[in-house]
Amino acid sequence: MKKYFLLVLFAVFAISCSKKDLVLTGKLHNPAPLSRIELIDVSSVATLPNANIGIDEKGNFSDTISVKKDGIYALVYQGKVNFLYLKNGENINLEGNGSVFPEDLKISGKGQGNNEFLIESQKFINSYLSKLDMSVLAKNEGEFIKDLEKFQTDINKKIDEIAKSKSADKDVVEWKKNDLMVNLLMISSQYEMMHGKMTQNPDFKVSAKFKETQKKLEKESFIKEFPAYRQYLLGKLEADFSKFAMPFLSDTKTTQTEVFLKFLDTRKELSQEQKDYLTAFVATQFDLHPQNDRIEQVLKSINEKVKSEDIKKDLEKVHSAITGLKVGSALPEVNFVNQEGKNSKISELKGKPTLLIFYSSFAPNIVQSAAALKEITEFYKSKLNVAYINMDDDAKQFQKTSQSLFKGFAGVNLYAKKGLKSDAAQQFHIYGFKLPSFMILDKDGKVVSKTVIGLSSVQLAELIDILNKQTGLTAPVPQASETEEEHDEHDEHGH
Repeated sequence: MKKYFLLVLFAVFAISCSKKDLVLTGKLHNPAPLSRIELIDVSSVATLPNANIGIDEKGNFSDTISVKKDGIYALVYQGKVNFLYLKNGENINLEGNGSVFPEDLKISGKGQGNNEFLIESQKFINSYLSKLDMSVLAKNEGEFIKDLEKFQTDINKKIDEIAKSKSADKDVVEWKKNDLMVNLLMISSQYEMMHGKMTQNPDFKVSAKFKETQKKLEKESFIKEFPAYRQYLLGKLEADFSKFAMPFLSDTKTTQTEVFLKFLDTRKELSQEQKDYLTAFVATQFDLHPQNDRIEQVLKSINEKVKSEDIKKDLEKVHSAITGLKVGSALPEVNFVNQEGKNSKISELKGKPTLLIFYSSFAPNIVQSAAALKEITEFYKSKLNVAYINMDDDAKQFQKTSQSLFKGFAGVNLYAKKGLKSDAAQQFHIYGFKLPSFMILDKDGKVVSKTVIGLSSVQLAELIDILNKQTGLTAPVPQASETEEEHDEHDEHGH
């Protein structure tokens, strides 16, 4: 058995406070071309990006960010993650090497102490737990409980030492200790699941003392603060839920979330808050994704059972991120800038159906779609308006990218000023992971298709079918590129 099995991904939470802006600046040496940084509040049930920040050719980046909560955020670069404590009103500067991010990340500014505390305490925890192996799960229950208590005592002692040396805020220190408790619960859950197998005792069940030890580590507030705690509770419910769900295995009309909601009705020991967060966790993992044509059905069930308005709003954000504007809704009145630098609106294109193409230089899959798009726009140009909407950070990049990609294409090139921070991005529910994406309007400017993310063969066929109906023409379906097929499979942000 390999070591390090107990290196659990430490979940994070955010500490609420008044809303103010914070400034995040930095420099990455050896940055990847057209790379970005995203900030995500991973305690949220939506886990959508709070910010998407461009990195220039020299590796510099800077942004003023409005966050709803002070606390721990995931800083994501090229698929790699580092956790930061972001406190409203503070300035934080980061410096590191993009090729080994986040290993040598250095932090300065007002938030330096809190973030150095997080980095050093996490390094200690990783080192401490890396010395453990699977044999700890084979120990008798009494020894295992003593080990858990020792883990907590040793690590908390070191946390206090590091906190003192870095003058870390009490809120950050409390989070780290709570984070440790959640991960000790996850380790105890592994023991509960694996001990019988490892000792060849299939009838093994933990004692009342073991459950009491878990109870001491559990806190009601953890369900709101830690995604890992939601996962822990779901693990404890797994066996009972599997039995409950058996009659629904052949039911193709009822979604996983709906079955889980029925199951929760039988669990009187869970609070309503726990039920709400667990429902959101299950929904985002299993049912809120682009391939599910029953998302509206799922959300209706959630709205009937979930009591938290904040959770409902977050799940609606996920819905909007997946599908975009609702079919049948009117087009938002949003100002764009054309290639001549003049204000322009999509509503000016009424009279024919319109294909909207949202893209950017930092989402290069649009390049692989260009041949198919040219074929489509040429075929329909007598019956169709086309608007290529650029979501780059500045107008200079818009001019460069639009000329490079769409010169000679039928249609108009428009720029959403400020890119992903623009009013257009808000109104059309555009995120970096959704680029490129496509939407169709009828001749009166009403939405007739959900937002399509990427351009795989399935999505191409879907777009062509709607365009045929809207224009009265019948077009062959162009072939999607291999890159777009991969984008469709891997880049849907997990929803």
